[in-house]
Amino acid sequence: MGNNTGSGTVLNCGTSLDIQAGDLIVAHACWEGGTTTVAISDGGSNALTMEDVVAGSTIWTAMGYKLAGVANAAATFTLTLGAARTYRDILVLQFRPDSGETVTKVAGPSSAVGSSNTPLSSTISPAGTDLVVVGGAGHYDYNESNWLIGGVSADGYRWPGQPYFSGIWYKIYSSSQSSIAAQCTLGGSAAWACNILAFNSVGAAGPPVGGMFLTFP
Repeated sequence: MGNNTGSGTVLNCGTSLDIQAGDLIVAHACWEGGTTTVAISDGGSNALTMEDVVAGSTIWTAMGYKLAGVANAAATFTLTLGAARTYRDILVLQFRPDSGETVTKVAGPSSAVGSSNTPLSSTISPAGTDLVVVGGAGHYDYNESNWLIGGVSADGYRWPGQPYFSGIWYKIYSSSQSSIAAQCTLGGSAAWACNILAFNSVGAAGPPVGGMFLTFP
């Protein structure tokens, strides 16, 4: 992850990832100061596909992904904005499918914006038997907790802590899900934007066996 409260266009993650060929990479970016273009890349072959920017009243966010990473033993991901912005965050998750499986995006993005102490995305209904569902939120509050996917605790999360204003979390499922959303809890009422994406991993010869695993940056 990377964080900076000052104004700028480029922000690096503070640590590198050992990306192996085929890894799924999912990222969430957050900033203040207005809509702008956004890109996330390791500076090589792992440029993420970026979803549309989600605009809250004071927070702007975007999620991105790389379905099949290119091997890079020291991948440092960088957030690049088209114009200088403040309170920038970049959070990156890395998942590794079982050998021989192919990852596809199966649902999302499904975003929502509001002002309360409970950021909540719109719902998705992802289909598959080896699903990873990722939520992300940006907000104007110093605290974030109680990360949920589909109303139950996430399997893992990344939140940089005060004074930063974003988080990313995930849950892994072994069956299709219906009308699930990403949600977290803030320390008080604040403007927010919340989003959700889902991916499925399938073997070439049939349904997947086992699951996906995660490493944090």
